[in-house]
Amino acid sequence: MFILRAQKIVGWFRNLELAVLVAAGVLAVSGLVLMMVIDEVIEGDTAHVDHAVMHYVAALELSPTLREAVRDVTALGGLTVLTLLCGAVLANLAVRRQWAAGAFLLIASAGALVVSMVLKHYFDRERPQIFEHGSYTLTASFPSGHAMLSTTIYLTLAVLLARLEASPWVRAFYIMLAIMIAFLVGVSRVLLGVHWPSDVLAGWCAGVAWAVVAWFCMRALQKRQKIETPI
Repeated sequence: MFILRAQKIVGWFRNLELAVLVAAGVLAVSGLVLMMVIDEVIEGDTAHVDHAVMHYVAALELSPTLREAVRDVTALGGLTVLTLLCGAVLANLAVRRQWAAGAFLLIASAGALVVSMVLKHYFDRERPQIFEHGSYTLTASFPSGHAMLSTTIYLTLAVLLARLEASPWVRAFYIMLAIMIAFLVGVSRVLLGVHWPSDVLAGWCAGVAWAVVAWFCMRALQKRQKIETPI
């Protein structure tokens, strides 16, 4: 009996695609790290590292030119740029009559925004006041909305682009490019003094987790032929 069950489990794993296993692992790790960061923030155990990093950034004294470049990077994760980007992609999908793919992008991006705002309202963490902010802020600090939204949306767009490519290397390039942009956006928030490092780490983890959940949903729709075939 044990051998038969073991064979069934092994057969089940063999039938799974490598991408599914990787995605499940990423979801588990990002979710675990997010829970750990939340627990540490609630307990106040991140204060030492957060303050140490922010004081180090303050000592860097970025030049006006570099600070402006950092603001340009942070804009890539701002609501205005992301809205324009998603709007352009949605318009393209509408022209192609790929309604389900457009709905997928809209739900993934809007859902990330809602989750971010709910978490911010719940934790209501104050922004760092170590040095003068290099960007305007309107909401609470935890988690970083820029980090979460940029991670979710750029990864989601990368997945949509990957559907058009047969080469695994090109698909991997899209994913790595999305990760790099989200990473730079998160770092820029710390350099501008508007987020604690733990805010950004939590935003990255939440963004990755939400993007993976959205990917699983899209994959399920593809299996049922609810997501249109790319043109």
